[in-house]
Amino acid sequence: RSLFEKDKLLFSLLLTVKMLGHDSELNHAQMMLFFQAGGGGGILSRPKPQVVWMSDAMWSRILEAEKLGGMFEGLATKFEQDLPGWQKVFDSDIPTEEKWPGGLHEKMGPLERGLIILAIRPDGTVRIMQEMIRAKLGDRFLSPPPFSLESCYADSKPEVPLLFVLTMGADPMSELMNLAVTK
Repeated sequence: RSLFEKDKLLFSLLLTVKMLGHDSELNHAQMMLFFQAGGGGGILSRPKPQVVWMSDAMWSRILEAEKLGGMFEGLATKFEQDLPGWQKVFDSDIPTEEKWPGGLHEKMGPLERGLIILAIRPDGTVRIMQEMIRAKLGDRFLSPPPFSLESCYADSKPEVPLLFVLTMGADPMSELMNLAVTK
């Protein structure tokens, strides 16, 4: 109840990461690369395929993910071998739901898929974070309970006051007056 709306997804993601670590399900190298926005930058260690839709940053992120090994072993080569398939993912309205070349989508876990999405479609990162949260904690952590002034009031004490941070246009006065009449 005390988080700003913009911070709720990040809080749930941090809770997810903590739970993954506690359950020994977290690959720290993958998580660090995810939080560093896929890394990359600088001089490319391998020439970028000559396709219009791929940026240097995208290719750099793919090369960085490949360094992680495991599911990412040979990623750049696999990527180059099916550029039309990856372009379909790139062009998709919802790249997280598109069929990925080589069946990678089905073979990878949410964090691994997150690194791929971060590389080719950074705008899909929010959706992949939601997928990570849903997979570990469930839908309950994606849709917070609605704000209830009455339950806030019940939790408050004279030494624990209610504090409202209002944005322009917000006016809780009618709710406060209704609560005052009923209490």
